[in-house]
Amino acid sequence: MPGTLGAAEDVRSSVEPAGPSPQAARRTIPAAPVGPVQGPRPAARRIARLHTFLDRTQAFGPALLVAVMLALLIGPGLMLYRGNPTGFIRFGREWVTETHPPAGAVIDTPTGYDGQYFWALAQDPLLLAKRTVASFKDAGFRLQRIAYPALAYALAAGRTAALPWTLLAINLAVVIAITMAFAAYARRRGWSGWWALGVGLLPGLQFATMGDMSDALAVACMLGGLMAWERRRRWTAAGLLAVAALAREPMLLAVAALAIDAGARWWSCRREPGALRRAVAAAWPALALPTVLFLGWQAYVHVRHGTGTSAPGTAFQAPLVGLADEFGRSLRGTATISSSWDLAYLAAIVAGIGVAFAHVRRGITAPGVAALLFGLILLVLTFGNDWSYTRLSAPLFAALLLAGLERRMRPALAVCTSVAVLGALVPFVIA
Repeated sequence: MPGTLGAAEDVRSSVEPAGPSPQAARRTIPAAPVGPVQGPRPAARRIARLHTFLDRTQAFGPALLVAVMLALLIGPGLMLYRGNPTGFIRFGREWVTETHPPAGAVIDTPTGYDGQYFWALAQDPLLLAKRTVASFKDAGFRLQRIAYPALAYALAAGRTAALPWTLLAINLAVVIAITMAFAAYARRRGWSGWWALGVGLLPGLQFATMGDMSDALAVACMLGGLMAWERRRRWTAAGLLAVAALAREPMLLAVAALAIDAGARWWSCRREPGALRRAVAAAWPALALPTVLFLGWQAYVHVRHGTGTSAPGTAFQAPLVGLADEFGRSLRGTATISSSWDLAYLAAIVAGIGVAFAHVRRGITAPGVAALLFGLILLVLTFGNDWSYTRLSAPLFAALLLAGLERRMRPALAVCTSVAVLGALVPFVIA
């Protein structure tokens, strides 16, 4: 038998063709083509490196760019004022007997700007001195905005000589801080941290910083309150919104937006047992604390000042008249980069109001309702001077950015991106 098996194997080997079996042939991997190996193109490699860089720097990159932008604005100002920070307060010769500028203050305008009133408040935030109260005899509404000057007073430890620096430093720190906070919030929500540039480059925050005004603190705390509300941190939202309302009274519109959002959530589940109790428990701190503190300060100001603190009647007018006046002023002026910038920004305001309305129609959220409320009030405001509309519209765009990201709403993000681009052009637009 062994010999028979060996003979059979010899016969098969002589009949079957040499080489791999059909199964082995099917498993054979074809050889690579002859020639140089083709790698990624240079442009693709550069784009990939850029994506990697942006991804690694999205936590601190936006804040760094915003800090550079602020340096481009503040640095030349300090050089112009020879290192004297009182130049940013914008004292006016007409009001020096009421605002009491410090010795050596820069006084280079006829009427000045809002920063001079925050300076006066920062010297005496509790309104204990009679001269402080007398300074606001015709502008009692400014006494509502105590958060910013009180913070400057605390940071200066009551030293009058340090107040010009603390007024400036607070705004710089606030703008950079809200940029970093928004970047961190965006990354936790799965978005790019670079969306924070839509906040940090808001022209209204830049102009407020350059003029020692309270808008930066107000908008930053308002936006922080909305972010805290979205993350169900009710006491954090309450504290931030309280500071925002005490920095600028229109920020109470964000509190109203929270109330509307809470009401809509309760309505959607009103048939569930205990729905009302849960809704009230979740919402009352963020609604009650800002309102109570604001009204309490109003009562205190009334006692100290003796008159009301409502805004003057000239601050409001018929709907759309204020925006129409600004469009007309920009169109009538000489065609310059500045006038083109004005027109582009005013167009962004109109688009932002429309997008906010469309957002709320799709469903109620606190950021969306806040954006709409801030937009609607712009329709009846009087814009008193150049670029004042940038400060007054900053809450609209801050809330709209958050609302647009929450809903992945491209029109909202496009409007906010255009405003950020305009903000990046500010150093090249202003005189």
